[in-house]
Amino acid sequence: NAIISVDSFHVIQDINRYLDKIRISIMKKFEKGTNEYYLLKNFEWLLLINYKDIDTSKGPKYNKKFKKYLSYLDLLEMLLKLSPLLKNAYEWKESYIRFNSTCTYEKAEERLNELITNLKELNIYTFNPVLKTLEEWKYEIINSFIRYPNIGRVSNGKIENRNSTIKDIKKNTKGMSNFERFRNRIIYVI
Repeated sequence: NAIISVDSFHVIQDINRYLDKIRISIMKKFEKGTNEYYLLKNFEWLLLINYKDIDTSKGPKYNKKFKKYLSYLDLLEMLLKLSPLLKNAYEWKESYIRFNSTCTYEKAEERLNELITNLKELNIYTFNPVLKTLEEWKYEIINSFIRYPNIGRVSNGKIENRNSTIKDIKKNTKGMSNFERFRNRIIYVI
């Protein structure tokens, strides 16, 4: 009776990977040293983090390249003005993130279908693998919105953490010849 679902982290990671490919392709059109190249090279992280997570509390900082005070939101706006393709891809990514964080299981299918339709209408060639993923794994993505009492949405974050811990133990010991000792150390640490 297992319900197969796709962890939302991996879908967003995939979207960010292809958004970054768009950024790089646009960056290659500009010469090194230009303002556009500088923005695309040094502030790519503004495109890849969630809009709501951009720190606006510190206010504008002096930017030597532009010789004026700019906030992170100003820099993001400048980035998005460089290319309509980049702007469309970024705005679609943000709409997917809003869907992922606010949607319920009951409305997930309808909203996901809207997002797929919007992405098709945008006709962003670089996002074709994302579109294929969303269509092929649609029901597994929808299943990820099932909420369980006292748990919330299911995520494989805890298992990923355990795997990372085991890899760290393995790396720090530079290999173990005694499996029982390795097993005991994992059990002790976890």
